Amino acid sequence: MWKSWQLIAESIRQRSFFIYHESKYKRTQKTLYRKLAQSAQKTVAGNVSPSIVAKGSSSAKLPGGVKKRLRDINKALDECERELTREKIDNANYKLSGARELFTEIEQKYGGKFTTEHPDNKSVSNRYAAS
Repeated sequence: MWKSWQLIAESIRQRSFFIYHESKYKRTQKTLYRKLAQSAQKTVAGNVSPSIVAKGSSSAKLPGGVKKRLRDINKALDECERELTREKIDNANYKLSGARELFTEIEQKYGGKFTTEHPDNKSVSNRYAAS
């Protein structure tokens, strides 16, 4: 009788060991497939020019650093307009050059990671072009 309980316990241990490792195998396989798909997307995105988005649509999210720099550009343009109303041309040019540097920084750090057709980016670019 004791031997049969030992056999049952051993078979349960083996089955639970197998189930655990089978589920671990499936999780690992799922992670591997997900990472392979991501690397394939990055490879395709790496072959696309920086002005085209890897994500595809114009409503794709902007990276946080781009959003902050666009806000800073808007602030610099506001200050530029304020300086122009006070007729301080040198100060206005200084603020405008700061906005230009931020656009360069966005292109260097985030080129290809977002679309230039994004509404926020377009509005700030249009406002800068009008300055």
